[in-house]
Amino acid sequence: MCFPFSYFKIYSPMQSHSHLQTLVASTWDGTSPMLVYPSASGGNLKRWLQQGQPSSSSSASSGPRERLFTPALVSLGTQLLKGMQHLHKRRIVHRDIAARNCM
Repeated sequence: MCFPFSYFKIYSPMQSHSHLQTLVASTWDGTSPMLVYPSASGGNLKRWLQQGQPSSSSSASSGPRERLFTPALVSLGTQLLKGMQHLHKRRIVHRDIAARNCM
C-alpha cells in the first residue's frame, strides 16, 4: 500500500546510536504502524548468518565463507543488547527482536 507523503510523520533523529538504524518517518495504515528506515545495502542479520562470514582471502560479497565462531557471535549479541539498552533507557520496547529485523 502506498501513502502520499503527507501521511507520514517525519522524525528528527533521536539521539543517534551506533547499533541502531535511524528512523526516517512513520505512518499508520489503520491496523499497524509502518516505519521507514534508510536502505540497508548489506541485507539483514539472518541472511548474513545463513551465508557465513567472508573468509579473509575473499571479498565481502563473493568467495568462500567461513563458520562463525563464539567470539564473533558473542560480539553480535553484545551489539544487539547495547542497541536495545539504548531504546529501553528511552522507554521504547521493540517487541520483535529477530535476526530478520537486524541490519
